[in-house]
Amino acid sequence: MSNERAEQEATEWFARMRGPDADQYREAFEAWRAVPGHAEIYENRRRAWDTVKFITNTRTGRQRDLARAKPWTSRLPIWSIAAAVGFTFLAGAAVVVSVKQSATMSSEAPRTEIVALDEAPRRIILPDGSAVILDRGAKMEVAFNHSERRIHLVVGRGRFTVAHDAEHPFIVDAGDASVVAHGTMFDVELGSGRVGVALLQGSVEVRSHSGGRNGNPRVDLTAGQGVELVKGDISPPRPIGQIERQWPNDMLELNGVDLAAAVESFNQTSRIRIAVEPDVDTRVKVTGAFRRSDPDAFAYQLAETFGLIVDAQADGALTLAAPRKQNLKKAGG
Repeated sequence: MSNERAEQEATEWFARMRGPDADQYREAFEAWRAVPGHAEIYENRRRAWDTVKFITNTRTGRQRDLARAKPWTSRLPIWSIAAAVGFTFLAGAAVVVSVKQSATMSSEAPRTEIVALDEAPRRIILPDGSAVILDRGAKMEVAFNHSERRIHLVVGRGRFTVAHDAEHPFIVDAGDASVVAHGTMFDVELGSGRVGVALLQGSVEVRSHSGGRNGNPRVDLTAGQGVELVKGDISPPRPIGQIERQWPNDMLELNGVDLAAAVESFNQTSRIRIAVEPDVDTRVKVTGAFRRSDPDAFAYQLAETFGLIVDAQADGALTLAAPRKQNLKKAGG
């Protein structure tokens, strides 16, 4: 294995073993670390990261504008590849990254912008070892400083697996909401005038910036709960379903789900929208595994299963229609 590949894997393991699910990877990590040379590379990663945290929190570091030194750049060996832009990419690099300084941003927190433009969700490792999966078309901005780790979700959806660091809270801002966590896994989705938060592991605090009309400025979630914020109002916590948990995976597994709910779930990550004509019975149950990256196969499989017809639209969308409706169109033409 090349040294460059081993260094990339060391960075990935560094992130993974600082996450809330580290125990489940422990055996595989120890096997990787036992390979000659891997332990030394991993130790270099760990020492460099400890140095970053130490310098940032010393009196000297707090008194000086460390942002000018760009602490997340390639001047530090641990991020010789990743921190040039602030991130390491896993499972493909089809993510467009640009770095910019916001005019309104404090000099202590240079902001890095990242946009996911590819067809599938992409996993990204942050400099602190946290991981983010950005959904297709999602956009976020990252600003870490000596006191906190802050993410601004501009649009779309992200899954955040937070490396534990009690001294530096991890905060995700989205619309009128903020989610505060220390070491956990949760989803945040921003769009259509709403913010959705779903907690998979650990605990988080969801805050409304305006407090909303119901006067409830914050809600504490436990694993398996989700809330929505609309115009600052936080909904009561609700259980999150299995389908909601699956979106980062290419395979969508459905078990007895109504056709309407199956199509809605598929559309959340599909590059091609699938619609259902009003006269189609959407109460029929869908069971099976489908690739989110193959909307044609999904639509035609549903059509074959339920005796429907797929009507391709001029904009590329696919419509599921009842056969009699399709036949009437042909007769009228």
